[in-house]
Amino acid sequence: MPVVGSVLANLIQTNVDSRMAAIAGRHPLAQENPAFYIEMCQAIGLGIALGAPTVEFTSSDVGFTAAPPIPGVGAGVGIVTDPTFFIEDLYTRTRNYVIADFGSTKHDPYPPEPGNSGEYLKALCEGINDSFLSYYPTAWILTSVDPLIYAGSGTINNGDFTGLVAPTIQTQIMSGAPNFLGKFWPRLAQAISESYVALIEQNSTGTLTITGICVTSPAQICNLPGVGTGTGTAA
Repeated sequence: MPVVGSVLANLIQTNVDSRMAAIAGRHPLAQENPAFYIEMCQAIGLGIALGAPTVEFTSSDVGFTAAPPIPGVGAGVGIVTDPTFFIEDLYTRTRNYVIADFGSTKHDPYPPEPGNSGEYLKALCEGINDSFLSYYPTAWILTSVDPLIYAGSGTINNGDFTGLVAPTIQTQIMSGAPNFLGKFWPRLAQAISESYVALIEQNSTGTLTITGICVTSPAQICNLPGVGTGTGTAA
């Protein structure tokens, strides 16, 4: 099944709260009115899920082929994201956009020093990233077809996931927070969407098991070692 937006949003809400509380002991969810914090986290999680419900991929497959060829069906679970890429990428994109729009920022370049205001931006990036790390390995169902390999395994390497559109994700994130006004929110939504696309398309992997049926006969040769390329969708 595809990523469930409410699940991702609630994870982000909890994980960002924990990361920010670790800085100075203040939980955003415990403030007198956490409505804006909740709206932001929900918009991010729901926006990502709605803006990118499926991901296309190719896989490098190895196993058995046949003569004539028999296609195999690949099946797998989970997208495994890089554990650190998103944090630095989102922090740096956001900081650069703030400088471009407002002329300067008190946020250190990544990583921020202890006591610097950038610690809170870093906590936001870490909390979102924590949610991908805990949820994505089980949230995605991978299916593929390989025209040559009927039995074996497939590997989805960094760079093999494709098809995401950052502006679409940005629009969905922004639409989820109608009370957020001003220049910063669209820029943060843009940075999150761009970093997310870079994470999934350039820094994520997956695995597949390929199955099919080949019956040996005078007209059909089976169990020939081979390699192939599968195409599929994560949803």
